[in-house]
Amino acid sequence: MGTVLDALAWKFLEKLGQLIEDEVIMTLSVKRGIESLKKNLEFFNAVREDAEALAMEDPGIDSWWKNMRNVMFDVDDIVDLFMVHSQKFLLPPRPVCCNQPLFSSFAKFSFDHRIAKRIDNINEKFEETKMNKEMFGFERTNRQQVQITIVDRSQTSTVDELEVVGEDIRRAVDDMVKMIVSNYNDNRSTVFGIQGMGGIEMHATYTHRVNKMNDYDGLELLMKMSLGPYEQRREFSGVGYQIVKKCDGLPLAIKVVAGVLSSKKTKAEWESIRDSKWSIHGLPKELGGPLYLSYSNLPPELKQCFLWCALLPSNFGIHRDAVAYWWVAEGFVTKMHGYSIHEAAEEYYHELIRMNLLQPKPEFVDKWMSTMHDLLRSLGQFLTKDHSLFMNMENSKALLNLRHLVISNDVKEIPAIEELKCLRSLLIFNNKNFKTINKDIFRELKHIRVLVLSGTSIQVIPESVGNLLLLRLLDLSYTKIKKLPESIGNLTSLEYLSLHCCRHLDSLPASLMRLSNISFLELEQTGIDHVPKGIAKFQKLYNLKGVFESASGFRLDELQCLPNIQRLRIVKLEKATPGGAFVLRNSLRLRELWFRCTMGANTHDITHYQMNEIERIQQVYEMLSPSSSLIYLFFEGFPGVRFPDWLCSEPEYKMPNLGHMYLNECISCSELPPAGQMPELLILQIRCADAVVNIGSELLGKGVSSATHITIFPKLKLLHIIDMSNLESWSLNTGNLRGRSEQLVLMPCLKRLFLNGCPKLRALPEDLHRIANLRRIHIEGAHTLHEIDNLPSVLWLKVKNNRCLRRITVGADGRDIFPDETLYN
Repeated sequence: MGTVLDALAWKFLEKLGQLIEDEVIMTLSVKRGIESLKKNLEFFNAVREDAEALAMEDPGIDSWWKNMRNVMFDVDDIVDLFMVHSQKFLLPPRPVCCNQPLFSSFAKFSFDHRIAKRIDNINEKFEETKMNKEMFGFERTNRQQVQITIVDRSQTSTVDELEVVGEDIRRAVDDMVKMIVSNYNDNRSTVFGIQGMGGIEMHATYTHRVNKMNDYDGLELLMKMSLGPYEQRREFSGVGYQIVKKCDGLPLAIKVVAGVLSSKKTKAEWESIRDSKWSIHGLPKELGGPLYLSYSNLPPELKQCFLWCALLPSNFGIHRDAVAYWWVAEGFVTKMHGYSIHEAAEEYYHELIRMNLLQPKPEFVDKWMSTMHDLLRSLGQFLTKDHSLFMNMENSKALLNLRHLVISNDVKEIPAIEELKCLRSLLIFNNKNFKTINKDIFRELKHIRVLVLSGTSIQVIPESVGNLLLLRLLDLSYTKIKKLPESIGNLTSLEYLSLHCCRHLDSLPASLMRLSNISFLELEQTGIDHVPKGIAKFQKLYNLKGVFESASGFRLDELQCLPNIQRLRIVKLEKATPGGAFVLRNSLRLRELWFRCTMGANTHDITHYQMNEIERIQQVYEMLSPSSSLIYLFFEGFPGVRFPDWLCSEPEYKMPNLGHMYLNECISCSELPPAGQMPELLILQIRCADAVVNIGSELLGKGVSSATHITIFPKLKLLHIIDMSNLESWSLNTGNLRGRSEQLVLMPCLKRLFLNGCPKLRALPEDLHRIANLRRIHIEGAHTLHEIDNLPSVLWLKVKNNRCLRRITVGADGRDIFPDETLYN
């Protein structure tokens, strides 16, 4: 069946071993019980592989298997409760001379007695399974734990799917284009859809069916997505052809199998995949074959992460950061050398993309958001149907032994959640029918780790939330809550708290400062006007969003005391006071930084700022000079007349790792920073820079020099220029560098250009044709633009609402797409 018990077994063995090794204070009965648990888990792990292989064939073994899974979850619950309570009984450190006990002996003894009874009950269940083992005759195996091997993404080349197109699909697209052009003067609106990748259905007036890929095109797709360089292909082509035959010409099938093969470097490994079991008994036909093969070849931890994603709604964009935190809270992620636990979770996400089990959305160059194909989602939901449920209008019956429950926004009647006492995670997305929380819910859901109530209509969180001692993630974003209960300070396991867009919430309880394990805190777009002093106590903070200075509260200099901070959003910077220290200079792990001034943002109005206020705000920005580790930088609503020196002066040295820069509503800066000098910049967005009339050499800068070349924007892939109301001219002229002996290279990696809302722009840059890899262009709202020409490499072009546009020419031969008399916007 290939579900998650392999990962659970190894994780629980590690936990129990750590408890015994660390000699956590416990009574003799608890210690003996834990030692017995460890032995029983070792037995189960030895027979697990054989039992798993037989479970789908024999109903009796399948029943044993399900009982075993429930026992495993019980083990995790009792061990986590024991660890939490052991910490709870410890008092704050006392002076050395103080000989008082560190915990209440009576309370600890009483608790250990209850724990010992629960452990004995679990061990009795294990003994029953051992008897069944003799009946079923399972074979023992001495199997080692599978380790995840992370592929270095910086050393791998991505395949441009615009260029991975079979001849059959090319011919189908050509036929469809002819059909569109032939009906160009027809006033009726027609929607065209292409159907081809197994399981996709598009609602269209006319559906153009693409035949399955032929074997030649299928082999080409398999080779490109699994091997890369052409010189390696001859050795693998024979076995590759046989594998493609088993995929039946379906692009999705070929892609997921290519994901499996991408980590296999020898012909023997490919042959092993070809000859392995591609399905299991009882699996629906459409979910077997390549889809099941791709899942079964995942390491156990990645299986859990894949199955989790399959529970999310089909219209739900899978956000890298969100699922990474959910996986960490669920305990799916194993620490890896050189990575923090959250970085390891992000690598898991990218591994699922590399395996083609998640499909990145093309508009996100960094693959920050992805989707899952409906067939893969169906596979995941089938494999977890006995303990996890995605509830929608068609599937609304909850099982009492559920461990994971996701409720979509179309469910009108919410089940009696308090009866689901085994729940480990509850996610309710944007369901306005969920309006109140019964106080008994939090008394019953004692084992819950993940609680997401985002977008629901709840207004009150009951005090009983403090009973959720195992809760690690609490997402209350986009709700109508007005206050948090003081009991939230009892959630000593809580690592993640999101209050994003809780606009009715105007204060934070003092008990919040007791959450010593918090690593994610989001306060953005709330009604809170005071952030308590003492954020620096949260030494595990990894992600802090929506923090701001306030009287007698948080001060920016506290940021110096957060050694693990990697993502930081500072808002309401108009309230900040400049100091002498560069508070972020030593934040050597900082990857993402947002700056936002509230006043003036989204209004283009800076008349309420006095010149001395603008100067003060600029000094604050100078004080927030980041370390060279920064990868993401966001400016929102900046009222200054010049960008900080650390961004404009030699950014190639101060910003050597910056890959994403968004300059939004910097409405008074007339010159842009020299982004062309940034060696790692992948994405640049310039939006609402009202004072910018010309874009030219100041943006290109001096480029990045090597022995033989000067490269302008050496790695830039995506350029957005949006809502530039006064932009009149844009030049890529590098004349200021032509006296140099090195060869000039302009934007060699740029693939996408998005130009929207530039009504005064008279022309596109003359040198645009020099950008050899430019594939996609979107131009909208350029009302002064008369002509788009000389685009030899563009494969995808969208023009919309450009009032004066009369001609589009493409290709080296200057061929017209539309003559003057037929183009209208």
